Amino acid sequence: MRQLSLIFFLIVAMTSIQTGASLAKEIFPVLGAVGISFLRIVFAAILLILVFRPWRKRMDRNQLQAIILYGVSLGGMNVLFYLALERMPLGITVALEFVGPLAVSIFSSRRKIDLFWALLAIIGIFLVMPIFHVEKSDLDPLGILFALASACFWAFYMVFGKRARSFISAGRLVSLGMVVAALTLLPLYLMTENKLEALNFEVLQSSLCVGLLSSAIPYFLESYVIEALPLTTFGILMSLEPVIAALLGIFLLQENITFLQWSAIGCIILASMGSSLVTRRETPPPDLPN
Repeated sequence: MRQLSLIFFLIVAMTSIQTGASLAKEIFPVLGAVGISFLRIVFAAILLILVFRPWRKRMDRNQLQAIILYGVSLGGMNVLFYLALERMPLGITVALEFVGPLAVSIFSSRRKIDLFWALLAIIGIFLVMPIFHVEKSDLDPLGILFALASACFWAFYMVFGKRARSFISAGRLVSLGMVVAALTLLPLYLMTENKLEALNFEVLQSSLCVGLLSSAIPYFLESYVIEALPLTTFGILMSLEPVIAALLGIFLLQENITFLQWSAIGCIILASMGSSLVTRRETPPPDLPN
C-alpha cells in the first residue's frame, strides 16, 4: 500500500511539472526560456524557505556540499529543458530528456530483468519521438542538444538527490537546493536581454504559478519519493512523464498523437509497470557513470 502511495505522489509530481511547462511556454515570448526558468525557481525557493525554514539547524560541510551538487543539477536541468522547449514541441523535448533517467536505471540495475524493462522503455522513447512524422525543419539541432544536456543534469539530480536525502531532510534539501539553483541561473539571467519592462502583475502571477507547478510541488514530492523507492524503480517510473506530456499536449496544446506514438506510450507503461512489480526495494544507489 505504501509503494502505491509513493507511485501516486510521483504521478502527481510529473503532472504538475508538465502543466507548468505548458504554462511556461506561453510566457516564452515575453521573458524567454532563461527568464521564466530563473523566475520560477526564485518564486519556488521563496515559498519553500518560508514553509520549511531551513536556517533553524546548522549545516556541516558534507551537507553543504550535497546541497550545492543537488542545486546545481536542479538549476541546470531546468534551464536546459526550457531552452529545448523554446525550440521544440513538448513531447519531443520530454522524450529526449529521458535519456538521463533511463541511463541511471541501467547503471543502478542489479537484476537482469531490470535491463529488459529499461530496453523496453528505451524502445518506447525512440518510438515516441516523431522523427519520421514531422518536417525536418521542425527539429532544431540546438534544441536537441539542449534536451540531451538537460538529460545529463537530470541523471545527476537523481543520483545526488538520492545520496543527499540519506542525511538531509526532504524539506531542507529541496528549499536550499532551490536557492542554489537560483544562484546558479542568476548570471545567465543577467547576461540575457533586460526583461524588467515586461514584469507586469500578470507575468509575475503566471511565473508564480509556474514556480508552484513546476518546482515547489513536484520537487518536494520527488525528494520524498526518491528516498523511499529504489533508484531503478524511480528512474523507469519517471518514463510515465512522456505519456503525461502527450495527454496534456492534446488537451492544453492541441497536439495530435499518431498510432505509432500511442504504441510507444504502451511500451513505456509496460516498462514502468514491470519495473515497479519486480524491482527490489533494497537496490543501492549507483556510482556515477564515467
